[in-house]
Amino acid sequence: MAFHVVGQQKLYLSTEQSEELARELVDCIQKHKFDFDVFMCPSFINIARFSTLVKGTKLHLGAQNFNQASYGAHTGQVALSELVSLGSKLVILGHSEVRSQLSEGYSQINRKLKICLERGVIPLVCFGDTAADRAANRSEAMIVSDIHIAFAGISADDLAGKTLLLAYDPPWAIKSNVGDPNTKAADPSIVADMHGLMRATIRGLFGEGVVGGLGILYGGSVEYQSTPALVAQAEVDGLLVGSASTNAKTFTELLAVVQRSLETSEKT
Repeated sequence: MAFHVVGQQKLYLSTEQSEELARELVDCIQKHKFDFDVFMCPSFINIARFSTLVKGTKLHLGAQNFNQASYGAHTGQVALSELVSLGSKLVILGHSEVRSQLSEGYSQINRKLKICLERGVIPLVCFGDTAADRAANRSEAMIVSDIHIAFAGISADDLAGKTLLLAYDPPWAIKSNVGDPNTKAADPSIVADMHGLMRATIRGLFGEGVVGGLGILYGGSVEYQSTPALVAQAEVDGLLVGSASTNAKTFTELLAVVQRSLETSEKT
């Protein structure tokens, strides 16, 4: 499984800022030979222009969410087919902010996951415990339960030969804004334990064959300073980067740190 770095712009960038970021990142990635896959997920309004600027480059396009409907009276929604037509190869499902702000539960995420698998789009399915879960020692049980709901009605055959990405994105480790100085990434030992639990749960559901195509990313206040310790964890197959991916300089520095960390680890 290749290492993945997935950036997501959330709602931080204007169209002009997103375009400038695309140009700078394409230039950076074309110049460097990164031994991992880089995706960027712009906001919906920025995807079309971003797609034009990254087409044919090594910067891959993703999306932050989609509506499970494919057509009809669904005001304000975006269908997966529309995102695919613009070149989106990956979609984030169930990010903690979507779960909390839009009240999206894992039964709905399950329906979206099935659509991604049918359309051949890489799903990046997010799971995370809250601070209250951790304080009550129910983090592990919550994650396992959520995975079972998200993958209900899906078989090993449905996943065979496909890339499946999960992310551990605990809300208590996610910055509330770009300048948030107080929220820090989860301790690497916690990340390793939770990733191991998620991998074991998928193995128990679908067997070793599916695990071979499984990558588990960490998301939550990922910055270049915290990157080496995260990449060093054997259970970490990638990073889901939020605010640090909205600035070309900081994201480029982070990508360079990932490359150096991979070169000095057993993952290369």
